[in-house]
Amino acid sequence: MPSVTRRDRFCVIDLIAAYKDHAEAYYVQDGEPTKTIANLRIACRRLRELYGSLPTEEFGPAQLRAVRETWINDGNNEGTVNCKTTWIKHVFRWGVEQELVSGETWHRLEAVRSLKRGRSRAKPSNARGPAPREDVDSTVDCLPQIIGDMVRVQLLTCCRSVPASRIVWLTAIAWPFLNSTSRLS
Repeated sequence: MPSVTRRDRFCVIDLIAAYKDHAEAYYVQDGEPTKTIANLRIACRRLRELYGSLPTEEFGPAQLRAVRETWINDGNNEGTVNCKTTWIKHVFRWGVEQELVSGETWHRLEAVRSLKRGRSRAKPSNARGPAPREDVDSTVDCLPQIIGDMVRVQLLTCCRSVPASRIVWLTAIAWPFLNSTSRLS
């Protein structure tokens, strides 16, 4: 981590470098860096290009909105722009936690709202619709039994995948053990 004697001399590029060191150690799974590292680099690249030499205490909502505007001009959709903006806020929040940035700076950045669907110049995010029923019906019999059961539960109940997996797990795996009288005697 860079050595800094005064917080007001700590620049955005110093914060990015310090957070990069933290992230490379923190966002690791099975000894490999997660996709979070790449996403973070992408988000911080523009921040570094535009405001790297700016003291962190001078970085505020206007600068964050300017960074966000460049992503919109690049053709990113609302979801991508919001995600990148959130990463920038996350870096500053970590800086507050490490006492590298004042809490006031982060608090000001939190005032920048996410883009709302259809209310900005950003392209709308691609909403994913359901798979065509014919495709689901032709695929479900080819799936392993437990996965096929999960799909059938989702079709019958209109629930998402996590609740469906819990229901199937309880009925297919746990219920025989929970209902067994031989285990209780």
